[in-house]
Amino acid sequence: MNAMRASLAFPFVNLRGLGLILMLGLTACSCGESDDGSGGGASTPGATAAGAGDSEPAVERRPVDPATAGSISGRVRVAGGATEPEQVLMSEAWCRQQHDGGSYLDNRVVADPDGGLANVFVWVKRGVEDYAFPEPTGGVVVDQVGCLYTPRVQGATAGQPIEVRNSDDTMHNVRVPAAGVNRAMPPGADPFDIRIRRPPEMVEFKCDVHAWMKGWVCVVPHPLWAVSGADGAFRIEGVPPGTHTLEIWHETLGTTTRDVVVGESQDLVLEAVVLGG
Repeated sequence: MNAMRASLAFPFVNLRGLGLILMLGLTACSCGESDDGSGGGASTPGATAAGAGDSEPAVERRPVDPATAGSISGRVRVAGGATEPEQVLMSEAWCRQQHDGGSYLDNRVVADPDGGLANVFVWVKRGVEDYAFPEPTGGVVVDQVGCLYTPRVQGATAGQPIEVRNSDDTMHNVRVPAAGVNRAMPPGADPFDIRIRRPPEMVEFKCDVHAWMKGWVCVVPHPLWAVSGADGAFRIEGVPPGTHTLEIWHETLGTTTRDVVVGESQDLVLEAVVLGG
Protein backbone atom coordinates (compact mmCIF):
# COMPACT_ATOMS: atom_id res chain seq x y z
CA MET A 1 0.00 0.00 0.00
CA ASN A 2 1.27 3.41 -0.83
CA ALA A 3 0.80 6.13 1.78
CA MET A 4 0.11 9.69 0.74
CA ARG A 5 -0.63 12.79 2.70
CA ALA A 6 -2.70 15.60 1.24
CA SER A 7 -2.81 18.88 3.15
CA LEU A 8 -6.29 20.40 3.41
CA ALA A 9 -7.04 24.05 3.99
CA PHE A 10 -10.57 25.15 4.57
CA PRO A 11 -12.28 28.49 5.24
CA PHE A 12 -13.07 29.13 8.83
CA VAL A 13 -16.61 28.44 10.02
CA ASN A 14 -17.23 30.10 13.33
CA LEU A 15 -19.62 28.95 16.04
CA ARG A 16 -18.87 30.21 19.53
CA GLY A 17 -15.25 30.60 18.54
CA LEU A 18 -14.98 27.23 16.80
CA GLY A 19 -13.94 26.52 13.21
CA LEU A 20 -14.53 23.27 11.41
CA ILE A 21 -11.42 21.65 10.05
CA LEU A 22 -11.62 19.74 6.80
CA MET A 23 -13.75 22.44 5.15
CA LEU A 24 -13.21 24.03 1.74
CA GLY A 25 -16.44 25.88 1.19
CA LEU A 26 -19.77 25.82 2.94
CA THR A 27 -22.49 24.21 0.83
CA ALA A 28 -26.05 23.08 1.33
CA CYS A 29 -26.21 19.60 2.86
CA SER A 30 -27.50 17.12 0.33
CA CYS A 31 -28.32 14.86 3.26
CA GLY A 32 -31.08 17.30 4.20
CA GLU A 33 -33.33 16.54 1.24
CA SER A 34 -36.82 15.50 2.27
CA ASP A 35 -38.15 11.96 1.86
CA ASP A 36 -41.23 10.24 3.10
CA GLY A 37 -39.34 7.00 3.68
CA SER A 38 -42.05 4.98 2.00
CA GLY A 39 -39.82 3.67 -0.74
CA GLY A 40 -42.42 4.31 -3.45
CA GLY A 41 -40.68 4.64 -6.79
CA ALA A 42 -37.34 4.19 -5.07
CA SER A 43 -34.39 2.33 -6.49
CA THR A 44 -32.25 -0.20 -4.69
CA PRO A 45 -28.70 0.90 -3.80
CA GLY A 46 -26.59 1.03 -6.94
CA ALA A 47 -29.51 0.82 -9.38
CA THR A 48 -29.11 4.29 -10.90
CA ALA A 49 -26.55 7.06 -10.87
CA ALA A 50 -26.55 9.23 -7.76
CA GLY A 51 -28.93 12.14 -8.23
CA ALA A 52 -30.33 10.70 -11.47
CA GLY A 53 -33.98 11.29 -12.27
CA ASP A 54 -36.47 8.56 -13.08
CA SER A 55 -36.26 9.35 -16.81
CA GLU A 56 -32.50 8.85 -17.05
CA PRO A 57 -31.19 5.49 -18.29
CA ALA A 58 -29.76 2.94 -15.88
CA VAL A 59 -25.98 2.82 -15.54
CA GLU A 60 -24.06 -0.40 -16.09
CA ARG A 61 -22.25 -1.06 -12.83
CA ARG A 62 -19.28 -3.14 -11.84
CA PRO A 63 -18.09 -4.35 -8.45
CA VAL A 64 -15.17 -2.70 -6.71
CA ASP A 65 -11.99 -4.70 -7.24
CA PRO A 66 -10.56 -5.37 -3.76
CA ALA A 67 -7.09 -5.75 -5.29
CA THR A 68 -7.06 -2.08 -6.36
CA ALA A 69 -9.34 -0.52 -3.73
CA GLY A 70 -7.81 1.96 -1.32
CA SER A 71 -8.87 3.96 1.70
CA ILE A 72 -9.39 7.56 2.79
CA SER A 73 -8.60 8.59 6.34
CA GLY A 74 -8.08 11.83 8.20
CA ARG A 75 -8.97 13.86 11.24
CA VAL A 76 -11.52 16.61 11.76
CA ARG A 77 -10.63 19.33 14.28
CA VAL A 78 -11.98 22.58 15.63
CA ALA A 79 -9.82 25.58 16.34
CA GLY A 80 -9.04 26.33 19.95
CA GLY A 81 -9.23 22.78 21.26
CA ALA A 82 -11.78 21.51 23.76
CA THR A 83 -14.19 23.84 25.52
CA GLU A 84 -16.85 23.33 28.16
CA PRO A 85 -19.82 21.35 26.78
CA GLU A 86 -23.35 22.64 27.16
CA GLN A 87 -25.22 21.12 30.07
CA VAL A 88 -28.70 19.72 29.46
CA LEU A 89 -31.39 20.82 31.88
CA MET A 90 -33.45 17.63 31.91
CA SER A 91 -36.97 18.33 33.11
CA GLU A 92 -37.74 14.76 34.14
CA ALA A 93 -36.32 13.47 37.43
CA TRP A 94 -35.81 9.92 36.11
CA CYS A 95 -33.69 11.25 33.26
CA ARG A 96 -31.56 13.36 35.61
CA GLN A 97 -30.93 10.35 37.84
CA GLN A 98 -29.24 8.52 34.94
CA HIS A 99 -26.41 11.05 34.77
CA ASP A 100 -24.16 11.46 37.78
CA GLY A 101 -22.66 14.92 37.78
CA GLY A 102 -25.12 16.29 35.26
CA SER A 103 -25.85 15.56 31.62
CA TYR A 104 -24.33 17.33 28.65
CA LEU A 105 -25.16 17.85 25.01
CA ASP A 106 -22.69 16.26 22.61
CA ASN A 107 -23.65 18.39 19.61
CA ARG A 108 -21.94 21.64 20.61
CA VAL A 109 -18.36 20.65 21.34
CA VAL A 110 -17.10 17.08 21.31
CA ALA A 111 -13.38 17.75 21.08
CA ASP A 112 -10.31 16.22 22.61
CA PRO A 113 -7.65 18.60 24.03
CA ASP A 114 -6.08 18.86 20.57
CA GLY A 115 -9.37 19.88 18.97
CA GLY A 116 -10.50 16.54 17.51
CA LEU A 117 -14.21 16.72 16.65
CA ALA A 118 -16.48 13.68 17.02
CA ASN A 119 -19.79 12.90 15.32
CA VAL A 120 -18.77 14.21 11.90
CA PHE A 121 -20.26 12.21 9.01
CA VAL A 122 -17.94 11.77 6.02
CA TRP A 123 -18.98 9.95 2.85
CA VAL A 124 -18.04 9.59 -0.81
CA LYS A 125 -20.68 11.73 -2.49
CA ARG A 126 -19.49 11.48 -6.10
CA GLY A 127 -17.11 9.33 -8.13
CA VAL A 128 -18.52 5.86 -7.48
CA GLU A 129 -21.71 6.02 -9.56
CA ASP A 130 -20.41 3.31 -11.92
CA TYR A 131 -19.83 0.80 -9.12
CA ALA A 132 -22.14 -1.80 -7.62
CA PHE A 133 -22.01 -2.58 -3.92
CA PRO A 134 -23.34 -5.62 -2.07
CA GLU A 135 -26.57 -5.36 -0.17
CA PRO A 136 -25.93 -4.49 3.49
CA THR A 137 -26.22 -7.30 6.00
CA GLY A 138 -28.07 -6.64 9.22
CA GLY A 139 -29.27 -3.25 10.32
CA VAL A 140 -28.31 -0.25 12.39
CA VAL A 141 -29.70 0.52 15.84
CA VAL A 142 -30.92 3.81 17.28
CA ASP A 143 -31.39 3.36 21.02
CA GLN A 144 -32.76 5.65 23.71
CA VAL A 145 -30.48 5.45 26.73
CA GLY A 146 -30.52 7.87 29.65
CA CYS A 147 -32.97 10.08 27.74
CA LEU A 148 -30.48 10.55 24.91
CA TYR A 149 -30.35 9.03 21.41
CA THR A 150 -27.40 6.65 21.17
CA PRO A 151 -25.34 6.87 19.05
CA ARG A 152 -26.00 10.48 18.21
CA VAL A 153 -24.72 10.23 14.63
CA GLN A 154 -24.35 7.14 12.45
CA GLY A 155 -24.77 6.03 8.85
CA ALA A 156 -26.79 3.48 6.91
CA THR A 157 -27.13 2.29 3.33
CA ALA A 158 -30.38 2.96 1.47
CA GLY A 159 -33.02 0.40 2.36
CA GLN A 160 -31.08 -0.92 5.33
CA PRO A 161 -33.27 -1.47 8.42
CA ILE A 162 -32.92 1.18 11.10
CA GLU A 163 -34.09 -0.42 14.34
CA VAL A 164 -35.43 1.93 17.03
CA ARG A 165 -35.25 0.78 20.65
CA ASN A 166 -36.17 2.18 24.04
CA SER A 167 -33.80 0.95 26.75
CA ASP A 168 -35.09 3.50 29.27
CA ASP A 169 -37.57 2.93 32.05
CA THR A 170 -39.55 5.97 30.96
CA MET A 171 -41.86 6.99 28.13
CA HIS A 172 -40.45 8.35 24.86
CA ASN A 173 -42.22 9.47 21.70
CA VAL A 174 -40.14 8.88 18.57
CA ARG A 175 -40.72 11.35 15.77
CA VAL A 176 -38.88 10.90 12.47
CA PRO A 177 -40.20 13.48 9.95
CA ALA A 178 -38.29 11.96 6.99
CA ALA A 179 -40.10 8.65 7.47
CA GLY A 180 -43.48 10.00 8.59
CA VAL A 181 -43.04 8.33 11.99
CA ASN A 182 -44.62 9.67 15.20
CA ARG A 183 -44.76 6.80 17.66
CA ALA A 184 -44.98 6.42 21.43
CA MET A 185 -42.50 4.02 23.04
CA PRO A 186 -43.33 3.24 26.67
CA PRO A 187 -40.85 1.25 28.78
CA GLY A 188 -40.50 -2.28 27.45
CA ALA A 189 -41.98 -1.44 24.05
CA ASP A 190 -40.99 -3.70 21.18
CA PRO A 191 -38.41 -2.26 18.77
CA PHE A 192 -39.57 -1.22 15.32
CA ASP A 193 -37.84 -0.69 11.98
CA ILE A 194 -37.58 2.32 9.67
CA ARG A 195 -36.27 2.12 6.09
CA ILE A 196 -35.22 5.06 3.95
CA ARG A 197 -34.86 4.03 0.31
CA ARG A 198 -34.15 7.32 -1.48
CA PRO A 199 -30.77 8.66 -0.40
CA PRO A 200 -29.06 10.85 0.43
CA GLU A 201 -31.10 11.74 3.48
CA MET A 202 -30.05 13.03 6.87
CA VAL A 203 -32.70 11.37 9.01
CA GLU A 204 -33.35 13.28 12.22
CA PHE A 205 -34.79 11.54 15.27
CA LYS A 206 -36.65 13.59 17.88
CA CYS A 207 -38.53 12.90 21.08
CA ASP A 208 -41.71 14.87 21.74
CA VAL A 209 -41.55 14.03 25.45
CA HIS A 210 -37.94 15.21 25.94
CA ALA A 211 -37.18 18.17 23.69
CA TRP A 212 -33.38 17.92 24.07
CA MET A 213 -33.27 14.44 22.53
CA LYS A 214 -31.98 14.38 18.94
CA GLY A 215 -30.09 11.90 16.81
CA TRP A 216 -29.19 11.43 13.14
CA VAL A 217 -28.76 8.58 10.70
CA CYS A 218 -27.32 9.68 7.36
CA VAL A 219 -28.65 7.29 4.71
CA VAL A 220 -26.45 7.13 1.59
CA PRO A 221 -26.42 4.91 -1.54
CA HIS A 222 -23.38 2.80 -0.61
CA PRO A 223 -21.20 1.78 2.36
CA LEU A 224 -18.37 4.27 1.70
CA TRP A 225 -18.88 6.41 4.78
CA ALA A 226 -17.49 6.93 8.27
CA VAL A 227 -18.28 8.83 11.48
CA SER A 228 -15.41 10.54 13.27
CA GLY A 229 -14.49 9.19 16.69
CA ALA A 230 -13.79 11.02 19.93
CA ASP A 231 -10.42 12.23 18.59
CA GLY A 232 -11.90 13.37 15.26
CA ALA A 233 -10.37 10.48 13.29
CA PHE A 234 -12.24 8.72 10.49
CA ARG A 235 -11.42 6.06 7.89
CA ILE A 236 -13.32 4.91 4.79
CA GLU A 237 -12.17 1.60 3.31
CA GLY A 238 -12.86 -0.15 0.01
CA VAL A 239 -12.67 3.03 -2.08
CA PRO A 240 -12.09 2.38 -5.80
CA PRO A 241 -9.26 4.34 -7.45
CA GLY A 242 -10.20 7.61 -9.10
CA THR A 243 -11.32 11.17 -8.39
CA HIS A 244 -14.00 11.39 -5.73
CA THR A 245 -15.93 14.08 -3.88
CA LEU A 246 -16.20 13.78 -0.12
CA GLU A 247 -19.04 15.41 1.77
CA ILE A 248 -18.30 16.31 5.39
CA TRP A 249 -21.28 17.06 7.66
CA HIS A 250 -21.58 18.25 11.23
CA GLU A 251 -24.95 19.03 12.79
CA THR A 252 -23.85 22.42 14.12
CA LEU A 253 -20.97 23.50 11.87
CA GLY A 254 -22.61 22.63 8.57
CA THR A 255 -21.55 20.83 5.41
CA THR A 256 -18.69 21.06 2.95
CA THR A 257 -17.22 19.02 0.09
CA ARG A 258 -13.68 18.10 -0.86
CA ASP A 259 -12.31 16.53 -4.07
CA VAL A 260 -9.69 13.84 -3.56
CA VAL A 261 -7.78 11.46 -5.84
CA VAL A 262 -7.25 7.88 -4.69
CA GLY A 263 -4.63 5.78 -6.46
CA GLU A 264 -4.71 2.02 -6.84
CA SER A 265 -4.36 0.32 -3.43
CA GLN A 266 -3.55 3.70 -1.89
CA ASP A 267 -4.10 4.68 1.73
CA LEU A 268 -4.87 8.37 1.25
CA VAL A 269 -4.33 10.32 4.46
CA LEU A 270 -5.83 13.79 4.63
CA GLU A 271 -4.05 16.22 6.93
CA ALA A 272 -6.31 18.70 8.68
CA VAL A 273 -5.18 22.31 9.09
CA VAL A 274 -6.37 24.23 12.15
CA LEU A 275 -7.82 27.59 11.12
CA GLY A 276 -9.28 30.43 13.13
CA GLY A 277 -8.47 31.73 16.56
